[in-house]
Amino acid sequence: MTCLVWGRGIELGLEPPVGIEAKKFCIGQPKAMEGLGEERIVDCACGESHTLLVTQDGDVVSFGRNREGQLGRSSDSAPCGRVEGLEDEVCKSVAAGAFHSIVVTMSGRLYEFGLVAAESSSHGEKEQERTTTAGAAPARELRGNNRQDIVLRRIVRESTERWLLASDIIHDDEPQNEEDAELLSRTQALTQEEARAAVGIARMDARRTKLCRPRLATSLNHVRIETVAAGYGHTLARTIDGQLYASGYNDRGQLGLGHRCNIDIFQHVETFAHSFVKQIAAGSQHSLAIVQVKNKSAILFAWGQGSLGQLGLGRRVTGRLRPVPVTISDNGNNKIPITCAAGANHSIVIDAHGKPYGFGHAEYFQLGGIGTGGNDFIHSDYYTVPRPVLPAPDRPLVAVCCGANFSIAIADNGSIISWGWPQHGVLGRGTSFAASTPTPHSVEGLDGSRGTPPVVKISGGTRHAVCLARDARDPYALRFRKLLTDASLGFDLEIKVDGDENSSVKAHAAVLAARSRYLRGLIKHHIKSTTKEPLLLPAKIGGVAVSTAMIRALVNYLYTDRVDAPPHRLRALSKLGRYLCMDLFADLCDPDVQPGSLDSTFAVDMAQLVADPFAADLRLRLYGGRELCAHKAIIATNSEYFDALIHFETHRNQHDEKTEQKDEHHHTLELLDWGAPESLITLPVALAVLKFLYSGAILVDNDVSPFDLIMAADLLRIQPLVLACERFLVEFLANNPDHAQNCFDFTDRFDFCSRLRRAAIDVLSTTKEESTMEYKN
Repeated sequence: MTCLVWGRGIELGLEPPVGIEAKKFCIGQPKAMEGLGEERIVDCACGESHTLLVTQDGDVVSFGRNREGQLGRSSDSAPCGRVEGLEDEVCKSVAAGAFHSIVVTMSGRLYEFGLVAAESSSHGEKEQERTTTAGAAPARELRGNNRQDIVLRRIVRESTERWLLASDIIHDDEPQNEEDAELLSRTQALTQEEARAAVGIARMDARRTKLCRPRLATSLNHVRIETVAAGYGHTLARTIDGQLYASGYNDRGQLGLGHRCNIDIFQHVETFAHSFVKQIAAGSQHSLAIVQVKNKSAILFAWGQGSLGQLGLGRRVTGRLRPVPVTISDNGNNKIPITCAAGANHSIVIDAHGKPYGFGHAEYFQLGGIGTGGNDFIHSDYYTVPRPVLPAPDRPLVAVCCGANFSIAIADNGSIISWGWPQHGVLGRGTSFAASTPTPHSVEGLDGSRGTPPVVKISGGTRHAVCLARDARDPYALRFRKLLTDASLGFDLEIKVDGDENSSVKAHAAVLAARSRYLRGLIKHHIKSTTKEPLLLPAKIGGVAVSTAMIRALVNYLYTDRVDAPPHRLRALSKLGRYLCMDLFADLCDPDVQPGSLDSTFAVDMAQLVADPFAADLRLRLYGGRELCAHKAIIATNSEYFDALIHFETHRNQHDEKTEQKDEHHHTLELLDWGAPESLITLPVALAVLKFLYSGAILVDNDVSPFDLIMAADLLRIQPLVLACERFLVEFLANNPDHAQNCFDFTDRFDFCSRLRRAAIDVLSTTKEESTMEYKN
């Protein structure tokens, strides 16, 4: 997927133009993130001033502020770089707090780095800071030996402990309803053991520390984490079986544990012990969860800081120490929450019909509303309970994210809508005064019309935002751009247009034939004619006047799956594409059509070339004498190993006296005798390797074992295929733990695939712990 960013340049890791102050440099509209190359991004998360991205290969890329170590690397030399210390893990999702970062691996392990709570055993390390547990610092700062100081210290300590262990705050003396009364009686009825434990936590000298490398959360080793959410200083982790764990700052009860003590290890939120948590969200000091309770519909729960209404429980509730249900009602009808998000001090929920509701701080229009000139005509208590976001979006919403003081939602057609405080261009509508309307409005270029493909993921920070858009164009096709620009690989076809013989387009017959049936027919006829003249195209094709520039744009698309043509030629190219039955090309060129509704045919087209003798100029000889036809330019472009081997064979043949007796169009490379008694590269495996080189697709079936394919990829030094197969196996292992021993034996025998080995060890250790527990029971 394509990664698009906007907001202040510092947070995006971008250098400002000459003459512009770094703090004032902003990207007001969505722009493709620089420095990612051909990386495919599958997840993203924005912190206060930093961003995390997960690549398709399972690596984590970070950029932005790194003063607290939240980028997970010791050096800031590169604005965009990989997190260090996760080389043995395949990562699948991330979350970012104000100054800390969270990574979840495919095997369900959780890593944290940045400014995080120090575990008790690490209190002696450097670069530690005391936490902001309310009331604790004054108690520690009191020093002295006289009786008055001792009494004063005891009073402050006991007062601190009482506040930390206090029940949920309700502004009035009486509970608001029966649910409040039941909740109060439950939270106040701490057992003697719970009280002692909480007092012990309160008296602990809790600290936080700067970690520049990811640290494994060992307190979660017994569970498998599915998703995470991060607030200002706290973290929520949801397991695969719908249980919730929390850690970090808890001065407003945002961990949902029934007290206000900061916790340096993850603890189970007992409120949901018999329910299934479907989704979680973390604000600055409050938390949200959508929970399936027994056979009932999904229910929204909220807890933590609520003084600005961000819990949606009314004006009298200023906080909750345990999760409580929130009613979402519109004209007396209760709504079922589907997804939720939390900002600094506001919350957004989307119901089953795609309608958004907001509650909490509304001063900056982060909940929608009406108003002009910065005046809010709605009473401050209005948004202390869920209210519809106004004006209502034109289309149903399917996802939402909250920045500090703004909100961004994804509609059902993949367009995005933003509202809230527009500073630094965080709404994606520019930085001018005209673009600063804070009420809900679509983002140009991502509004469902022609432009960027549909958005599937969105995340907001304090002064920046990031989204992932599904690109109808095949990312692997970018590798073929080299074929058009590197003449050393050789061209076997020259194309001219009738009436424009002064210029021509050079290409490879195999690529054009695979991507266009029309061109394949012309090229076949041209090859049969045995003429060495250029392929001559008619001046009109399907009633469209054709020029060399148009053919060059068409050829560029056939290679790269992307359109590179001036605007005034797009409509003519679109008509040409319709005639040639190239619907995606026609849509990409048509200004009136939204691309993205069609998928790319690049991988399917190029896969047809595998072992196809058409325009082949290379033979690959397997063990036993079987030969496969191939195309030198394609496999040399996508494999450094084959590139070196082909150049070597070509150089040797040029100095071979027998070269004149050989077929000048074909060379033979033997793929056998790899130090084993018989070849490891069988015919099905060889075809799977070629399919990846031609199309980027991975073929694993009954004839091709992923272990055989990854071994062949390693032998042929095709690192992208090794990483792709390794990720496939790690993901397979996460869903099929019974194969953990086989995966471990494989990695142990051949001593590579460290990430697969790590995943297998995790599964085996978890299985062993579960077996031990069952035996004890």
